[in-house]
Amino acid sequence: MNDRPILIRGGAVLSMDPSIGTLSRGDVRIEGSVIAGVGSHLNGADCEIIDAQGMIVMPGMIDGHKHTWQTIFRSTCGDDTLAGFFGEAVPATASVMTPDDVYASNLLGAVDALDAGITTIVDWCHITVSPMHTRAAVEGVKDSGARVWFAHGAPQPTWSDKTLEHPRDLAALQREDFAGDDGLVRLAMAARGPMFANLDVTKRDFEFARELGIPISVHVDMPGYDGEDVLRLHEMGVLGPDVTFLHGNTITDREISLAIDAGCSFVDSGQLDVMMGIGSPMTERLLRHGVKPGISADTPATNPTDMFWVMRGLMLLERARAFKPTFDANAQPEKSHMTAHQMVEFATMGGAKAVWLGDRIGSLSPGKIADVILVRVSDINTRPVNDIESTLVYCAHRGNVDTVLVNGNIVKRSGRMESVDVDRVLRLADAARDRVYEQAAKNGYVPEWRR
Repeated sequence: MNDRPILIRGGAVLSMDPSIGTLSRGDVRIEGSVIAGVGSHLNGADCEIIDAQGMIVMPGMIDGHKHTWQTIFRSTCGDDTLAGFFGEAVPATASVMTPDDVYASNLLGAVDALDAGITTIVDWCHITVSPMHTRAAVEGVKDSGARVWFAHGAPQPTWSDKTLEHPRDLAALQREDFAGDDGLVRLAMAARGPMFANLDVTKRDFEFARELGIPISVHVDMPGYDGEDVLRLHEMGVLGPDVTFLHGNTITDREISLAIDAGCSFVDSGQLDVMMGIGSPMTERLLRHGVKPGISADTPATNPTDMFWVMRGLMLLERARAFKPTFDANAQPEKSHMTAHQMVEFATMGGAKAVWLGDRIGSLSPGKIADVILVRVSDINTRPVNDIESTLVYCAHRGNVDTVLVNGNIVKRSGRMESVDVDRVLRLADAARDRVYEQAAKNGYVPEWRR
């Protein structure tokens, strides 16, 4: 923790707090781990000064669903469908990962997020094939300096058996590794849900999570399955504000209403869903119900894992969907669809609610936790700056992320990571990647890109 207060001075402040709005030039004062003030010409006599001139100062972005353990397989399945990914690539590689490999991948994935201005991730982890693998995954994200929900899932190789309950060693993991609930890394359940488990098993899994007092993240309503998963959960009486739904490609209006009434949240990974042939985004249906979802990169094995890509990808897909009837009628739309402001909301406030931290992060509001990023807009790809949010969504990229603070601590400064030894992170990741594929080759698996 910094010994002195920090004053971020002279930037364009994109607060995401309606009572503050956007300041074309303003300051953010941080005391300890908390935002103490947002405004113009704040007193900084006792502060460490961060000069934000030429930058957007905004809340850290939030990834509500990332399979971080797959980071060492980065971009290996961009030309694959989900069927090929889970039918061949995952079984061949996950089965030979050691705890050290998992540690290296999770560390790289969490550092990758920070470097891109994502201060919070939900690490949806189902490489939990042994207690050692699980603890290595936890240590990887803990060593990164990121804010993380470690969403513990049943081991992926066991998912074909719908009768298996969530591993009860989750209780031991909570007791031994998550004694408090105020650390940067906290515990959640990555539940299989009705798509992948019997209904009675699903109900017991949800009850188990609530016995432990941890929130639940669950995939629902993907094409190729029975569907109406949210309705089934409603009928079981297990919906609640501690539940966040992922994917939801075939979710119905009735299910959305039931989820809203129960206080549930949503995370959309539409750009990944289309990339892997899973299904269409649910964003437009959620917006019609007044829901602002979180957004997600999902797997590093397929697509970039930064919010700039996610925001632009989702925007393109939603506009293509909305404009298609007009195009089919040999016409052009008179009005656009979705806005840069909405996308920034999804990446910040929507994400904060979806990861059960809406009252703590997601906006630059006095009293909230100081998860703050500075995005350079003085670079060639962003100048001249006109509309701040449009510049962020349509022009900026992860290379423009200059400075990142998590919990009031500077983890990236002037474009360089400070929370970790980056060379070590990359060496570990390269070694893990090489070892996994060498062992997989001995077992007869050589991915197409290596043939």
